Amino acid sequence: LNEGTPSINIPGSASQRVIDATKMEQPRIERAFRKYFHREVYSPANDANLVGNSIDEANSNNKENTLHQQIENLNPPEEDVSNDKKNAQHEFEIIVCHGNVIRYMFCRALQLPPEAWLRLCTFNCSLTYFTIRPTGSVSCRTLGDIGHLGLDHSTFSMHHGFNW
Repeated sequence: LNEGTPSINIPGSASQRVIDATKMEQPRIERAFRKYFHREVYSPANDANLVGNSIDEANSNNKENTLHQQIENLNPPEEDVSNDKKNAQHEFEIIVCHGNVIRYMFCRALQLPPEAWLRLCTFNCSLTYFTIRPTGSVSCRTLGDIGHLGLDHSTFSMHHGFNW
């Protein structure tokens, strides 16, 4: 995914050039987030299997459901859970992109204000690892890990090492 300014940094001030660039780049970066970061939702209408609907789609389809019913839908009966475990498969998506995009996706995935992306630091060639469970819970296992690199190969924004 190409570099871009995913969101205006708040607090902070932005020039008109940055505001204009953000207006052009943010929709592309948001589309990438929605493509790769989605939550599977339990649907009793589909043989008690997990189906590939996003949370937004499920909520719009179930507006008449009460909160209690929606929670019940996320927790299938015990016998269905064992069937899902037998058929469950893990998916891994490897996304190679610029640190700006990773930091924005970190904020969005953890339901933090996306404007906080610039407060985070990810070194070049770092690894970020998220877990998104079928229940919708998201956790970040690591952000910007560079344990696979030596100190002499650690860089951020054209600076070497950690003292910048």
